[in-house]
Amino acid sequence: MSGPGASNVYLALKELLHLARAPLVFPKDFVPGILREMKRIFPQKAAFSGESGLLKLVEESQAEAHRYGFTAVRQQVLIITLKFAFGHGCTDDPLYPWISRTLQDPRIVSPQARAARLEKKALTWLEHVLADNEQASPA
Repeated sequence: MSGPGASNVYLALKELLHLARAPLVFPKDFVPGILREMKRIFPQKAAFSGESGLLKLVEESQAEAHRYGFTAVRQQVLIITLKFAFGHGCTDDPLYPWISRTLQDPRIVSPQARAARLEKKALTWLEHVLADNEQASPA
């Protein structure tokens, strides 16, 4: 699924970065739209997970997003894509401490500010990992 040298993963991360930088346009019921994006971003992982696995991830992610007060579409897509990219337990995973620290930071009082901070950190992480990969890849 990850491809030789994790090439599929890096392609998926590039697509995720493009999605994060673009304005999101999903219908009010955005489940079909987010499923389409998940399949486009990382088709190998989407195929491995299957439609029912992706639907379950979306449902669980939306429920968790609501627990954080993330009701806007972009905020929900943020949690969904983090879980799709990093695993369903990423919001409490020691491999990605920046996610849980941001979600639990008592200094961030509004859900909007929390989601904005989390998105900024996710973008920084993606940019850093992709830059490191570009430097390590042979020309």
